[in-house]
Amino acid sequence: MYYQHKENSSLSARHRQEWLDSGVDPKLIELNVRSLDGFAAIESLIYALPHSERRNDGRIRDKWLKKYRHVEKGGWWCSGVDLLTFEEAEWGCFKPDFPRRGGKGKVIKYEHPPQADTELFALRVPQTIWDKIALRYGVKRYLSPLALRLQDRKQPVSFWEWIIRNPEIPILITEGAKKAGALLSAGFAAIALPGVFNGYRQRRDDGGQVVGLPRLIPQVDVLAKGERKFYFCFDQDEKPKTIENVNKAITKTGKLLANQGCALRVTRWELPAKGIDDVVATFGRNVLEQIVRNALRFESWQAQQYARLSYRPDVKLNQRYLDTPLPPSARLIALKSPKGTGKTEWLCQQAQEAIRNGQKVLVLTHRVQLGEALCQRFGIDYVTAMRSSQTQGVLGYGLCVDSLHPHSQARFDPEEWHDAVVIIDEAEQVFWHLLNSSTCQKERVAILRSLEALIQNVLSSEEGQVFLSDADLSDIALDFVRSLAGFPLKPYVIVNDWKPEEGWDVYTYETNKPRSLVAALVNDLHNGGVPLVCCSAQKMKSNWGTYNLECYLKKIFPNKKILRIDSETVSDPSHPACGCIDKLNEILPHYDIVLASPSIETGVSIDIQGHFTGVWGIAQGVQTADSVRQALARVREPIPRHLWAREQGFNGSRIGNGSTSIQSLLKSQHKLCRANIALLRESEFEDIDLGFQPDTLKTWAKRAVAINHSMSCYRQTIVDALQGEGHRIVSAKERREEEQQEIEEELKMTKDENYQQYCQTVAAAPNPDDRSLDLLQEKRSKTEGERLEERKGVLARRYPVEITPEVVERDGQGWYGNLQLHYYLTVGNLFLKVRDVKVLRSQLEQGEGAIWKPDFNAKALSAQVHALELLEIGQFLKEDATFTSHSLGQWGEQIKGIAWQVKAILGVTINQKDSPIAIAQLLLSKLGLKMPFLYKRGGRGKQQRVYGAAVPQDGREEIFERWFKRDEALAQAASQREIVVTHSNNKESIAEG
Repeated sequence: MYYQHKENSSLSARHRQEWLDSGVDPKLIELNVRSLDGFAAIESLIYALPHSERRNDGRIRDKWLKKYRHVEKGGWWCSGVDLLTFEEAEWGCFKPDFPRRGGKGKVIKYEHPPQADTELFALRVPQTIWDKIALRYGVKRYLSPLALRLQDRKQPVSFWEWIIRNPEIPILITEGAKKAGALLSAGFAAIALPGVFNGYRQRRDDGGQVVGLPRLIPQVDVLAKGERKFYFCFDQDEKPKTIENVNKAITKTGKLLANQGCALRVTRWELPAKGIDDVVATFGRNVLEQIVRNALRFESWQAQQYARLSYRPDVKLNQRYLDTPLPPSARLIALKSPKGTGKTEWLCQQAQEAIRNGQKVLVLTHRVQLGEALCQRFGIDYVTAMRSSQTQGVLGYGLCVDSLHPHSQARFDPEEWHDAVVIIDEAEQVFWHLLNSSTCQKERVAILRSLEALIQNVLSSEEGQVFLSDADLSDIALDFVRSLAGFPLKPYVIVNDWKPEEGWDVYTYETNKPRSLVAALVNDLHNGGVPLVCCSAQKMKSNWGTYNLECYLKKIFPNKKILRIDSETVSDPSHPACGCIDKLNEILPHYDIVLASPSIETGVSIDIQGHFTGVWGIAQGVQTADSVRQALARVREPIPRHLWAREQGFNGSRIGNGSTSIQSLLKSQHKLCRANIALLRESEFEDIDLGFQPDTLKTWAKRAVAINHSMSCYRQTIVDALQGEGHRIVSAKERREEEQQEIEEELKMTKDENYQQYCQTVAAAPNPDDRSLDLLQEKRSKTEGERLEERKGVLARRYPVEITPEVVERDGQGWYGNLQLHYYLTVGNLFLKVRDVKVLRSQLEQGEGAIWKPDFNAKALSAQVHALELLEIGQFLKEDATFTSHSLGQWGEQIKGIAWQVKAILGVTINQKDSPIAIAQLLLSKLGLKMPFLYKRGGRGKQQRVYGAAVPQDGREEIFERWFKRDEALAQAASQREIVVTHSNNKESIAEG
């Protein structure tokens, strides 16, 4: 049954026009909207009031009459269909012509039935709209007689019964009945909530405390079946608090829908239209179609929420190149502008203006080469060149944040920078490097203290300014700096929304490996293409890294000039890429193929025209999604881009326990830190400052969660963001399987040959003495021979055995970490406490009594070893032991029950579907071990796979024996020193007595 259109005489012309102005079909308006006044208006609202709210004669109490007296003056009422009964719904909303004011004087535009459970608007649909939706999704309105008999069902008698029976029809969720009407009128199945948080309920006690888990309201739950797709179409508001609430509502409702197996999308638009009905009414249904088509996957949307800028801009631009003055009062300046819009040039103008005014300029970066290039443009020294320069830092200087502490070569003192100008370009990446990179680990607390003092000194002075600039600038960076300032400070925010008129064609390769992209690259080169290839890796052991691709392409194209730009070549004085970062536009036109690692993913602009024919990206899931887009954008010319990205990021690139919840991530860090310290049982550690810069730790967690989110849907996050920048996504044509397989095999063979040669060369390199090794590690520019010697020196100090090619190869696979954990679990357990006490003392000394929890947790092993002991990992190390999934059944179930703790401490993800053998293998992988399969036993249909003990076959016993002798000698020496000190103290006490 459909709803026959008939003239609604109870609807006023003014109310009808209001709905028409929102783009709602006239027939749909007639079916769902009535004009009411007098007591009829009040009656529409009070149906759910209990008997206690009425007098003996049935009349409602005066307080309700007084509260709703304003509705008697008239308004419109809208209800719809009850999705549980398919009858007319009692619940609905009333929009009074003369609304009342609530708390704080806020106008209450819509009234809903008091003391009634919230429902949703499932509007009655006329035949014309039903037909339109059926045609859009290719779903028949009626079942055939045979289908009816097979399914034992009746024909659906209403539109919404038909929708429920056809879960392949997507549903759009919006807020407010008129918006649902506009979407239905445009041919989309749509429901509306009365408020963004009304899609679910959470039980509370009499005191208002939550006492139960959230659950979908029944009217939404009945729709959330059969993997249905839902689109959120809530308002695009500009108020930060409203945006925050909408995002929370989408997140909570979305998770509940996802738990039901539904697929989710979130719409977005950058138009002068707040609601989706405004979009329809102002811009038409074609724009609505495009918005729905470009909706973000829920996972991608979640990742973006952690990295968005919600501050209301003081200046909003839409310019190809930046050109905006600053008011004298601006102190903390935040600039968000797309790649290639002249951010660096604009910052250069601000720096030069500051120098003319007698202010010092400090540039903070996360890469040395980037810092040097910026300082050259700004007209100041880089810290390493100060002594030989004419100005010697008088105008200011630049440095990597690794050196932002008093013990560095810069001898940095934040007190010297009052009234200075601090410029942090690529701010998001600079701060993440500061908070998480291994190169800052040793001095992290000192660096953070210096940064805090610097920000406070600069922003509290009369003329000081801090500039934060990034194409992807977010609340994370801005909130971080504001928290360091220590006092309320309103930032001056500049947002440039410019998008290129001529975006890129981005060809995406959706295979499991990048071999299809490489096959297309080779074909392009045969046809005369000149590519810039952006790789995630440079190391020789990577099939798809810069080194291996260079060797492979040299074989195929011996006459082409290839330039490899990575961290090794830019610092090798004998390589043509050395020092090329600030001269790329002069150097690159001389090469036919350029292979680049992430060393040029930020801070450089390749402006040459007509040379490169395409940019090719291989993203193996080790860079952040933002970094991949940054790398693709280094070439400013709108030439085609080719992208292969892993579907999910590399597990080792997830941060902390890999959680996508800030609360969960911080909780695991706090627990792990406390566990490690408790296991040391040292009284001297009772006064540790465990609360060092809590806002900074929260900043780390926010960025970590954003990265973890993007890693869970890596490829889609990158593609969605590229599309959001205005680029066109095109599925690349598949190459022949034989061609792809041949290329992969040749690349693997090339890698194996080169890597084996490398391992042999490292093993044959001289072992430097301690002083020479220190000098090599401090040296920035190194020849290939010096790098090999440094590597040999590091390995010789890790492994007290002969450094063979096999040792070199195993170390590259993470062998050292496996061996350390195995050693302290077994042979060296006696020395575990001594080792971790030393780690903690070192961090406390560097941090002057404070530690950075993520660094300490990454270094300490006590909690991991203790966890492995509790998990009975030792049973798998006993020779002649055998195991089956049946024999380990109870053990496996116990571990599944504490999967969260296992993930937090060991970083191992246990899935509820994992077999006990699979769980054991995952835990043993932490030691670099694996149980071998022995044989099957049992009759047909009841066979069990039998596995043997994980006995090492890699010679680690000899290493453990020598480590033990080393630790034993160190312990004896320390004990002897303690005796001497005690004896000396006793003699002093006697002398004083």
